[in-house]
Amino acid sequence: MNTNKKLTIAVLLILGIFNSIAKAQIDPKLFTVNKNDQKGVYYNLDEANKHIADVIELNLSTHNLDEIPRVLLKYKNLKVLDLSDNNITNIPGWIGSFKNLERLSLAKNKIEIFSNSLLKIKKLTNLDLRANNIIKFESLINISELEEIDLSLNKIKSIPDDFRNLINLKTLRIENNSLTMIPPVLFQMSKLQYVYFYKNNIRGFITTSNVHQNLKAIYLNGNPIENLTLQKLRQLLPNCEVSTQ
Repeated sequence: MNTNKKLTIAVLLILGIFNSIAKAQIDPKLFTVNKNDQKGVYYNLDEANKHIADVIELNLSTHNLDEIPRVLLKYKNLKVLDLSDNNITNIPGWIGSFKNLERLSLAKNKIEIFSNSLLKIKKLTNLDLRANNIIKFESLINISELEEIDLSLNKIKSIPDDFRNLINLKTLRIENNSLTMIPPVLFQMSKLQYVYFYKNNIRGFITTSNVHQNLKAIYLNGNPIENLTLQKLRQLLPNCEVSTQ
């Protein structure tokens, strides 16, 4: 067989192989990533409702929700719930009935009142309420397990004295609000370690008795607080980093 015939046969064989591949029926599921394949993690309510007992984490971010779906109370093993970036305006009283919820995000909604019902969630340790329209707090009468709260990007002008009922709080983020003074109640919270006051309008603080020395850092970047006031604050909290940069 001459060289030209060998080349012709080789080309035909290669073309045949490519033609077979092109005609092959490839299962599209092989190339589709199903978010719900993560064990216990679901990204839409319809799918989660089929596996209620298995749902540990539920992400309903950007689902155009106007309210928190009451059906969520059926999720007895739910630990993480993301309801961020919706149109929720109110916190229903029944939300305190969650038995195992540990982390809750309601960031980027239209909530105006910090509801005491949130503190009734017995195991809740992390609460994200960033970028709402919060202007006031209900009476915070319940002792809470909360360790971290993010209240940044709201319209808060003051923090109530009964904030001290958050006896396990370690981190408070309250950047980009309308505070003018460091709330004295924060000095009385024995487990509080980190407070972020970036970009408020804080000019001073009110001294108080029983100042706890567990605070590790207060961040005051972007506030019109004077150096003399900062010096007094550092004297009050000698073990705490008071940062303005």
